[in-house]
Amino acid sequence: IILAAVLLIFERDINYIVSVDMISCAFFVMLCNAAFSITEDIDNVKPLRFLYLGIIFGLNICFSGQFTISAFIVILAAFIKIGYHHFKKTDKKTIQKVISFALAILFILLGTVAIKMPNNLYESKVVNPARERGEWIPTGTEWIASGLSANLKIINYPKMLEDKLSLSMISPELQQKVINDEYPMTPRLYVKTFINNPFKFLVRWSERLFLGVFNDPYNRIFYDVKFVSLNIIIMAFFVFALYDRFKNRFSTYKDVISIDMAVYLAFLFSALVPSFSHVENRYFFTMRCLVYGVFFVSPYLNECYTSLKEKIRKQKPFAIGYAFYGSIIFSILSLVIYYAIYY
Repeated sequence: IILAAVLLIFERDINYIVSVDMISCAFFVMLCNAAFSITEDIDNVKPLRFLYLGIIFGLNICFSGQFTISAFIVILAAFIKIGYHHFKKTDKKTIQKVISFALAILFILLGTVAIKMPNNLYESKVVNPARERGEWIPTGTEWIASGLSANLKIINYPKMLEDKLSLSMISPELQQKVINDEYPMTPRLYVKTFINNPFKFLVRWSERLFLGVFNDPYNRIFYDVKFVSLNIIIMAFFVFALYDRFKNRFSTYKDVISIDMAVYLAFLFSALVPSFSHVENRYFFTMRCLVYGVFFVSPYLNECYTSLKEKIRKQKPFAIGYAFYGSIIFSILSLVIYYAIYY
């Protein structure tokens, strides 16, 4: 209930947009849930559950390209977990384990193919003929090239902040092509630009990630935010809570090599991919859902402020946890970074 209320308050700018991003977010969450469900008790999982995992994975790679890497991270982690479970011990039932593992993977692949086949059929029967008739329906490569080129001019949309930093990384000839709305930035040239300007590129990438994850108050479509600084401070507390929970949750080697870590990384990559583009708040909706969720379901608030409450009640020296001071400092730094980007 609290999470739903937070989404209505902080995400009302995009909650009413029916787009591929929102649908893909729902499918991605379903994929994570399916991976968790299967890997928690592999021995008792019915074959149809593996088929379902494959279907959901197929849907993820057929919708928004933003989630392709994330979907592969989750499915790869599930494969590794299933394989480790079947082969962690060597005994006389090795052949049975191999068969069981092979069937699990087969059902996942069948589910994926069941989704990809109609997708490929639609592309060959409908999309490609439309392209041949001259309609502009870009391929994945063309879409990336157009996006990488056009997004060298602006940081965000609809605010349309000018991106002088990105234009400074390319030659005057390429700058002119970009300004003329041409698409010279192929993925290969983009990588070359990164190699030649790693520091500038990281600054460019991180400012977009920051604005997206913090739900840029100035970059709204349907309404204006009255208390911009307050919005940034609240989001800073949410993001710091995610960092604090991540640090405490993954403290050992065994924790890091887990399906939980894969899901965290998958959510992160859902934000990293659009960070190469311009910032539209809807692109980062999935990552922000993780931020909100971790804040409200974890014991962060209680752990952070227990010592502070005790200090006030007892009115005597009492150690305050680092998380309280850390969140205050992080909020101040977040405000400085946010206004530095704009001014």
